[in-house]
Amino acid sequence: MSRLEAKRPSLCKSEPLTSERVKATLSVLKGVVTSCYGPAGRLKQLHNGRGGSVCTTSQSAALLASLPVTQPILKILTTSVQNHVSCFSDCGLFTAILCCNLVENVQGVGLTTTTAIKLNKHLLSLCTEYLKSEICGCRIPIDFGSTQLLLCLVRSLLTSKPACMLNREEVEHISTLILRAFLLTVPENAKDRIILGKSIIVPLKGTQPIGSLNSVSPSSYGSVKDWCTAKFGFKHFFHLIPNETTVCSLLLCNRNDTAWDELKLTCQTALHALQLTIKEPYVLLGGGCTETHLAAYIRHKTRDEPESILKGDGCTQTELQLMSEAFCSALETLAGSLEHDGGEILTDRKYGHFWSVQADSPSAVNWPDLLSRCGCGLYSSQEELGWCFLRGAHHPFMPQTCLPREASGSANDLTLDCFTAKLSGLQVAVETANLILDLSYVIEDRN
Repeated sequence: MSRLEAKRPSLCKSEPLTSERVKATLSVLKGVVTSCYGPAGRLKQLHNGRGGSVCTTSQSAALLASLPVTQPILKILTTSVQNHVSCFSDCGLFTAILCCNLVENVQGVGLTTTTAIKLNKHLLSLCTEYLKSEICGCRIPIDFGSTQLLLCLVRSLLTSKPACMLNREEVEHISTLILRAFLLTVPENAKDRIILGKSIIVPLKGTQPIGSLNSVSPSSYGSVKDWCTAKFGFKHFFHLIPNETTVCSLLLCNRNDTAWDELKLTCQTALHALQLTIKEPYVLLGGGCTETHLAAYIRHKTRDEPESILKGDGCTQTELQLMSEAFCSALETLAGSLEHDGGEILTDRKYGHFWSVQADSPSAVNWPDLLSRCGCGLYSSQEELGWCFLRGAHHPFMPQTCLPREASGSANDLTLDCFTAKLSGLQVAVETANLILDLSYVIEDRN
């Protein structure tokens, strides 16, 4: 068929980040993901202009999948976040917000793009080295002889998803069920086959691979130990009971289909987070405390040991200080995104943790009278701590490192994050921000 219209030339735009339109769209996306962040995050309803189903969510996986993005720079950002979520399930909003903050802050520093990207890489290396080190003050090793930390991790994931519409008792009940289901899928014999990915894959009821060209042997179908019927609510199920003990079924229900979809996605995320702890048996402190602690650590290191960070790569200490402030501010702004009701945000000068004060609290008052526990729940305000406003000017300090083992056992209701997912999210956010900052031209095919 012949072309009815002449082919239009591609549109080439230089320095896309200088465009006010691009800045505005980035700001809108940042506002959307920031408003969804944390247990008090606001829900979003997404539907197309032609009607159809409505998605109500605050999760990045569902949000970005339902959000049509055509602007090239936003497409880079959302695709990077979606790729991260497809591999690790969690910390998608963390990644998106941090990336937006970094792009915004670096543009205001006034350094050349090459210098900013080079220093961003140095600061990322400083973060990852610290988070992986034994002296890290915001990482807790998991003792698989106790379920306390694992239960806290699952509970933290459930409470951060308000669209699940769960009360506290339901969160406790479902957290326990998820942890039990996970533990039942872990073989007692370490030699049994386990593949970590979106789910744990185990030998299922003695089945064998079935060839597409060869005849099928009866043994390929496997066997079951027994069967029975089961009724849940108004639905009946045919339950096959396997010979293997490493197979577990988890049935979920909720108040409506929207909450049910959100709960299914959340449970998949929680199970995946538990699976990732087998490979890397650590958790990070949640509730904004890892971000504020990490920001305090970076500020101190870049001020006290700049030579060890620069390593003679041609950047000056002044440039390092400017980028360090932009990087740390991005982390602190990310932590501040957890507060959605206008409350004040503080940090202590001993541990560098996140503390939140209600919006209607009196200002001239002793801080311990208004504060109970830090964001992660590890420390109490009754300790001898010095507080300062998170977004205010304050002298850099070295937060306490080497988290004591007994500290994690002192609280039964910690807010925790998946170590592997958050570390990957940090890397993806910085690398994606560097990619966006390095864009010189965008070529769009308008046909």
